[in-house]
Amino acid sequence: AAKEVHLYADALKKGFELVKKNGLLTINQILQIQKVLEQNNVGFRKLPGTKLINDKTGKVVYTPPQDYDTIIQLMRNLEEFINNEDMMDVDPLIKMAVIHHQFESIHPFYDGNGRTGRIINILYLIQKNLLHLPVLYLSRYIIRYKNQYYNLLQDVRQTANWESWILFVLDGIQETAEHEVVLIAKIRNLMQAFKQRIRTDLPKLYSQDLLNNLFKYPYTKIEYLQNELEVGRNTSIRYLEALVKAGFLVKQKKGRDNFYINQSLFDLLADTKPRRLDKKTAILTPGSNATVLINYSSRTKSLEVEFVGGHVYHYLDVEAEIWEKYQSVVKSRKSSGEFVNAQLKPYYETIEVEKSED
Repeated sequence: AAKEVHLYADALKKGFELVKKNGLLTINQILQIQKVLEQNNVGFRKLPGTKLINDKTGKVVYTPPQDYDTIIQLMRNLEEFINNEDMMDVDPLIKMAVIHHQFESIHPFYDGNGRTGRIINILYLIQKNLLHLPVLYLSRYIIRYKNQYYNLLQDVRQTANWESWILFVLDGIQETAEHEVVLIAKIRNLMQAFKQRIRTDLPKLYSQDLLNNLFKYPYTKIEYLQNELEVGRNTSIRYLEALVKAGFLVKQKKGRDNFYINQSLFDLLADTKPRRLDKKTAILTPGSNATVLINYSSRTKSLEVEFVGGHVYHYLDVEAEIWEKYQSVVKSRKSSGEFVNAQLKPYYETIEVEKSED
């Protein structure tokens, strides 16, 4: 799965470079994208027999064009449709929905059609200057509504119900755009928090190149840091181990390799809630009508509050002084809820935490 994601990113980058270079989205470019995705040069299907089958029932749902010459003819028509605005003078978002349906219906490759089709979506929006960078990740939306996606694709083929399909795609664009605007802001804020904390806690290690390495992927490795920072292996190990000790990274051994995971970034990208802090350091808030317990991590500067209703939140980048004040409030039996409302909510970013199972 990790390799597939890496190849998807490489293929998207390749397509982005090609579209930005000549302003067109051509058959040749689509072939190059699929070549990167699948790591082969097979090209369009030449042999008959491809069928789309329902995984649960085993029944054939759709049989795409089987003849190689027909596939070439349809792809040339699609190429002209993509690049010739006179063929369909409508909003580019609507046209993108039509392009995606046509490509998936032609199903020109033996494998990688879905991923290639989703890359084409992004590249078309870039070609139309609706995106400046390839950041609209529609795969998340399509996977979430997978059954509806395939049903609507097939409904167009059988009944020409374009309206429902186009509305589904437009909803996906809106939902994805809104999600990714928030995600990018969270990543930017997290990166800034890392920058400030590394400068404070590990000033001798800090560099912009180091920070970029920690956020290039959700994990890094010894050799990655060596290459990007141009340092020796021992220096790279020392940096990474210091970052682990300070709570910036989580170290995991897989086979013979050590992976240093940026867990906070991973949680954001995976769209998962962060984990609870170790309860051994938690403080109960008896008598409070609002909270059950509070907790704090000096490494991550996360202040955790569990509320009576069961919801748990982390307030991010909270100074130790605020934690000490909060403890004093709890010990003096003053209102824990009032402290949250007055001292935490207005000033600190909040993330809901995964509820514990116990």
